Amino acid sequence: MQFGICVMANIDEIGFFNHAETLGYDAVWVADSQMLFSDCYAVLTLAAQQTSRIRLGPGTAICGTRIPPVQVAAMATLNRMAPGRLHLGIGTGNTAMRSMGQKPMRIKDYAEYLRVLSGLLRGETVDYTYHGLTRPIKMLMHEYKYMNLEPKIPLYVSGFGPPAMRLAGEYGDGLVFAIPPPRHCRSRSHTICAARGRAGRAGPRPVPQLRADQHRITPTGRSGGLGPGDSFDRSQCDGKFLLFL
Repeated sequence: MQFGICVMANIDEIGFFNHAETLGYDAVWVADSQMLFSDCYAVLTLAAQQTSRIRLGPGTAICGTRIPPVQVAAMATLNRMAPGRLHLGIGTGNTAMRSMGQKPMRIKDYAEYLRVLSGLLRGETVDYTYHGLTRPIKMLMHEYKYMNLEPKIPLYVSGFGPPAMRLAGEYGDGLVFAIPPPRHCRSRSHTICAARGRAGRAGPRPVPQLRADQHRITPTGRSGGLGPGDSFDRSQCDGKFLLFL
């Protein structure tokens, strides 16, 4: 079991990442909600500069606010700063879209977005439609400067129902989902495994990571991460699982 923590994107709280690394967390995920918090990629840039081990990434980046090439360029730039320590969590958007009076991305559009995104992350040429015009595109300057696609940037797809879970199996390296009752875990794994098989990919190798989404605010105004001697209070966080594939 690995342990990660999700924090709000706060440009004034960069020291938190060092604290999480010192405590032994495996990963920190940074929320992406442009109407509420600091920009997640600006926060991740500063975090990458001052940490050395812990894995970093948006948790989750929102499809509806950034087109696939922009997401990949941001992640590949970070991967040049902290090679091999990045992951890209991606989702359809809840607060990020609803705070603008918009709905999260529909599953059909989500599938197309993930097709383009995953291909670009692999350095492939993919057909991409923008404003009704379809053209083949690929990331160009990623082999020797500006940004790096290697080491590989894992793509973790957020999905809470069978259709989105199948997309995680088809395009992702992992699934982000709410902690299910134990009796449902096997069916979730089967859904993903079947989708990966249809896509001609290897079956899942489940390696769970528990991600605690913190909402507590301490008297000093810091987001409440677990520190030495702190007890884990389930009422203070929403747990999610990342199932590595």
